Amino acid sequence: MQSFFTAGVLENSMLQRRLIASQLGWLGAHFDESLNNFRGEEKAITTPDSKVQIWVIPTNEELMIAKRYLRTRKNKFLKE
Repeated sequence: MQSFFTAGVLENSMLQRRLIASQLGWLGAHFDESLNNFRGEEKAITTPDSKVQIWVIPTNEELMIAKRYLRTRKNKFLKE
C-alpha cells in the first residue's frame, strides 16, 4: 500500500511531514527521519520494509489550475 504527500505544505514542510507520518505506524508505515530532509523531490520517507510506503510527490499547482480552467472553458464552449 502507498500513501502520498503532495502540494503545498506536505510537499515542502519537513516538520508537517514528520508530524503526520510519525503517527502512521499503526498502518504499518515506518517513518524514517533521515529520509525526510529534502524539498522538491519525489521520494519515499518510510523504510523499505514498511507495509505502507509514504511518498512525497512535487506538484505543479499552476499547471493543474491551468488544465482545469481549459477543461472548464472547453466544456462550456461545447455546450453553447
